Amino acid sequence: MLSSRLIWRGCAALAAFVMMYAILAYGLHAVSAPIGAAPAASSCSFSQHQLVDEGKGLGGDYWTIKGAVRNSDGCNRWLLAMEFRPTGGRPGSSLWRWAIPAGGHLSNSFTISAQDQAAGTVRAIFGTVGARISRVVAKMSQTKALEIHPKLPARALRQRFAWLRNMRYFILFYPAGREVKSVTLLGDNGDVVEKLGGQEGSFEGPGV
Repeated sequence: MLSSRLIWRGCAALAAFVMMYAILAYGLHAVSAPIGAAPAASSCSFSQHQLVDEGKGLGGDYWTIKGAVRNSDGCNRWLLAMEFRPTGGRPGSSLWRWAIPAGGHLSNSFTISAQDQAAGTVRAIFGTVGARISRVVAKMSQTKALEIHPKLPARALRQRFAWLRNMRYFILFYPAGREVKSVTLLGDNGDVVEKLGGQEGSFEGPGV
């Protein structure tokens, strides 16, 4: 029969072996994880949404403009969305989405995403432009052109939400019986940034 001393020595050796194995296994696992690796996708879950503006249109309907952002394609990209409801809860809303850097906003190359359509008993043209666009001249199918002055989101919103920076928005109602055929985008000094015609009421410039 083995002595109690030999049994104790055997148990101690086994415990030391188990501890050494655990240390080596942990060390190998730590080495295999690259330094600065991106966090797991679940840790990137992120979303924000905000009412940007609201009011009452020419036809008497209440309109709203809302913005939202969420993570997309891992941790380095966000998906920015702007939703325009020219007639409140009635059909006729438009939603645009753009991929932007995480923590960022639309780039300086972005020009316009807009829509011209019926809005109840009247018509409306609305959309988003880059911050450098201070004026939009809309050429009409009849009568003289409409001059639109896009607005920056409120300063408090721009300070709170980085994704609402570097953009302006607009919504303009006008009587039915005519429609927007083309738009000219102008900068602060009056220079022409872009001219483009509509495609079934849609006006989409290059870049985000």
